[in-house]
Amino acid sequence: MSAPALRLDGVRYLHRQAKSLLPWRRSIARSGGVEEVSITVASGTTLGLIGESGCGKSTLASLIMGDRVPQAGTIDLFGRPLAQRLGRGRKALARELQMVAQDPFGSMDPRQAIGPQLVETLDVHDEGSSAGERRDRALAMLVQVGLSEINYARLPHQLSGGQRQRVSIARALILKPRMLVCDEPVSALDVSVQAQVLNLLLDLQEQMNLTMVFISHDIRVVGHMSHAIAVMQAGRIVEQGAAETVLANPRHEYSRTLFAAVPGRVTVAKPARLLESAL
Repeated sequence: MSAPALRLDGVRYLHRQAKSLLPWRRSIARSGGVEEVSITVASGTTLGLIGESGCGKSTLASLIMGDRVPQAGTIDLFGRPLAQRLGRGRKALARELQMVAQDPFGSMDPRQAIGPQLVETLDVHDEGSSAGERRDRALAMLVQVGLSEINYARLPHQLSGGQRQRVSIARALILKPRMLVCDEPVSALDVSVQAQVLNLLLDLQEQMNLTMVFISHDIRVVGHMSHAIAVMQAGRIVEQGAAETVLANPRHEYSRTLFAAVPGRVTVAKPARLLESAL
């Protein structure tokens, strides 16, 4: 059997915060940290990570992306230690792993048109044999995420929130990575636009055989997107398993409380396209 796309084993990262100027009164602030996290994500599937704000989901995302180094435990990406991959440099890792964040506008240059920003990514990574080829790839990527080629020359502020998130997805995928970490990618969008962007991610996953870690506080979104679900509370994974099993019969008290707060019953047989009225 092939190695899983992602494996975390006993990962810990606690945020340290001085609560006093006196060194003997300093303490560890655990809010937002992670402790003893072990998860496995099979290649080509989506793991949905669900939990309340402040439970450590975004810290875990930053550890997977290599932005933070675990204080304990190991992270393997496609069968090799993440630290080893980082040793080859960020450019090498970017061809394997990319992130789609909640706020695409914050990561864009407001003074530069959308197309040149996509081309710049190709330039940095020495992709394409000519400027013309890189421009063609950027145009094709815009079309693949459902945007007209006319958006190539538009500035970020001229696009809607949903369009900017599509650009963010295009920029993440233009290097053809094998895995995406999606950290609350639709939480800032209107409900109807959320469904469109989620459907796009499902289509792209099928087209490109992507592995995804999908992070959200919204169990309905996670239920529609995920093959497996991990429930996080106070920095720990308290329950994980096949999506339909976790949703239909949650075993942990926190999971039951979390799901009970959602009107109606959330069930899923497999990741499936959403109607705009489904969320």
